[in-house]
Amino acid sequence: MYEIIICPVKQLYQRAEDGDMSDVAVLAVSSYEINTDKLNIFADALCLNFADTANPIGESAFNKTTAKNIADYVKSLPVGLDSLFVCCDAGESRSTAMAAAIMRFNGLDEMKIWKNPHYHPNLLVYSLLCEALGVAASESELIAKKQASEKAFIDAFSGK
Repeated sequence: MYEIIICPVKQLYQRAEDGDMSDVAVLAVSSYEINTDKLNIFADALCLNFADTANPIGESAFNKTTAKNIADYVKSLPVGLDSLFVCCDAGESRSTAMAAAIMRFNGLDEMKIWKNPHYHPNLLVYSLLCEALGVAASESELIAKKQASEKAFIDAFSGK
């Protein structure tokens, strides 16, 4: 099973300069244009543009078609893959939502993402991607995950 690494797109560009990335894949999303020339060193890369919004309405909003594209990409990753970089502009919302959905799909414990106070997974991205991956989350699960994320954030500021 490949390791999932969450980071901002800018950090991905820096990692691309680290050397051999022939067994590393990339799933990168941004509200801006991604410099794909800097990602040629990776084994495979899927780069998409969509806004970091929980509102499903709008031209740049995450939607079922985008979720299916990501799901198809994830399902096509080679068995011997070492790592999957999952990136967005800040590495906190869209990327963590995608990583959590991929972890759920792979049978891994995604709660470490929801309980990390530095992460704020986008529920729209998470729910649509889980659905596209065939591991849909119920409304009550989504509420519980959002509450866990908010609690982690509050606890971090209150020193708990």
